[in-house]
Amino acid sequence: MSSKNIDIEENISNVCAQPKQSNVWQHFEKIVNETTGIVDRTKCLYCAKMLVFNVMNGTSSMHKHLSSCEKRLSNVDKSQTLISTFKTTNKERAESSTISTWRFNQEVSRQLLAEMIIIMEEHFRMVEQPPFRRFLSSLQPLWSDISRNTLARDVVKRFDSEKVLLKSKLHSLKSRIALTIDIWTSIQNISYLCLTGHYIDDNWVIHKRILNFVPISSHKGREIGKVVEKCIFNWGIEDKVSTITVDNAIANDVAIAYLRGKLALLLDGEFFHIRCTAHIMNLIVNDGFSETKDCISRIRNSIKYVRSSPTRAETFQRCVKEERIAYKGGVCLDVATRWNSTYLMLDVALKFRKAF
Repeated sequence: MSSKNIDIEENISNVCAQPKQSNVWQHFEKIVNETTGIVDRTKCLYCAKMLVFNVMNGTSSMHKHLSSCEKRLSNVDKSQTLISTFKTTNKERAESSTISTWRFNQEVSRQLLAEMIIIMEEHFRMVEQPPFRRFLSSLQPLWSDISRNTLARDVVKRFDSEKVLLKSKLHSLKSRIALTIDIWTSIQNISYLCLTGHYIDDNWVIHKRILNFVPISSHKGREIGKVVEKCIFNWGIEDKVSTITVDNAIANDVAIAYLRGKLALLLDGEFFHIRCTAHIMNLIVNDGFSETKDCISRIRNSIKYVRSSPTRAETFQRCVKEERIAYKGGVCLDVATRWNSTYLMLDVALKFRKAF
């Protein structure tokens, strides 16, 4: 070995033997090469990333890594901590204020924005509108604008996290879960099935949660049963179902018969099938309406006539004033599948009888 190589090795040994001079060594661990016995790598204590080390090049690479290490706590948020007032509401709905420190967090704000979009049913493009961005910038200059695609990912992420929480809650339930099914066809001629779960928690508080909202390809009973079965098994509650409430369509009877053989039911499923009381009542009332269907049809057509154009509505209002009718509301149309809406339509129409 040449004298030059010996001198280099002695210099390296001397440097490694010296006490740590740089603060960067508080964040890294030395890794010694088993073959050469020389420190040739360093390991980040936060993210465990390995870096090549050479005493001749110093610690610049480690300093650079620390400035971008995502798991280093000091890199998470460098914004200044502020003092802010937070309003809280107690059980008596009385507001009180508390003073605490606050620091802007982009991730938390994005989660709250996604929650607002979901609850208010706003379109995702709103976050790209200049007025909305100027408004957010005026509230918090540190806010970084996001696109509608980023917002969509945040919404899906929120859905996934809420689904995990609900699934964990359902698994830990000591009570059973009652299900209801509703099926309808949209104006786009697409059929949907909504599966809702009802349960009572340990504090005897009743809860209602929409478990699935899925399209279905057929209204046949067996197909409905297969879709519901898939939803139930995806939630892992096949041994927790108590009853299932459906309307009186024949297809639902076939779906219930299919599900009886797939689930672990109480009393062999004797009380598994519950017929919707509201649907039964609607059938009974509509049967009674059939005795006066011509009269109801004439009233319905009269209301449609009044509401069909602004000119007719204005003429009707003049008739209301001439007859000095004190009722301040307007005429309303019913929904054929809801008997109570027909009752409300007739009740209001009677108030405007002289105007008609």
